[in-house]
Amino acid sequence: MQPLRIPRIHVLFALVTILFGTTSCQSGTGHSNVVIEPIEIDSVEVITSDAPSPVSVHVTGRVGDSCWALRPVEQQRSGDRITISITRTLLQNGICQELLQLYDEVIPLQGKFPRGTYEVTINNVKRSFSVP
Repeated sequence: MQPLRIPRIHVLFALVTILFGTTSCQSGTGHSNVVIEPIEIDSVEVITSDAPSPVSVHVTGRVGDSCWALRPVEQQRSGDRITISITRTLLQNGICQELLQLYDEVIPLQGKFPRGTYEVTINNVKRSFSVP
């Protein structure tokens, strides 16, 4: 009888799991559910320049552990008010690494910005800025 051979990738996965730990992202119902919610925002800095996109925002925050996946950024504008949604998806029936995923991006604001005062809201964090 030949000895049992375990593929190296399985051994590596087992070692990583033991060393870094995992969290079960399971709902109590046993059904696969997807949750979508805003990421946690730590800071918002408005950047104005003469570049092709004259106004950008530098956003930092926390996406969550490896159970969370970042979704595409959504941007809407109504006059002098810009709303940006940065959301994440949680797959509740997965096994997750307890490693914090950080968010750090510069997002160009869409459209033209003539002189004036504007307000940008990112996941309920508001910043006002002026274009001279």
